[in-house]
Amino acid sequence: MFETFYPGQELDLATIERHAYADGDIRTAQLAALALDAAEEAARLEDTLGKELAEAEDAYVLAQEAWGRHNEAMRTKFEELRQVLEITSRVSQREHLLQLVGECLDLIDKAED
Repeated sequence: MFETFYPGQELDLATIERHAYADGDIRTAQLAALALDAAEEAARLEDTLGKELAEAEDAYVLAQEAWGRHNEAMRTKFEELRQVLEITSRVSQREHLLQLVGECLDLIDKAED
């Protein structure tokens, strides 16, 4: 039965199964059926994995976008705070407040990298 296949020719498990049943070779037919089932299951698992990876990538992109919006909002708030502290430090003559705000902004920049 296998002699009908030539080197390099892809095995057609469904044909092998049919021929084996026709020839009365139940064991070969069952093995071919199991191989077909395994191939179908592998294809299904590969498809599922592909979908799950795509969903994970989408979730990662959404998370990155959310973090970007969060960081931008925090940067805006810190800038507003810096402006208020700058006015306050000039009025109270406590310039070290500006230095502390600058250090906070530097920390934010480092955290984004």
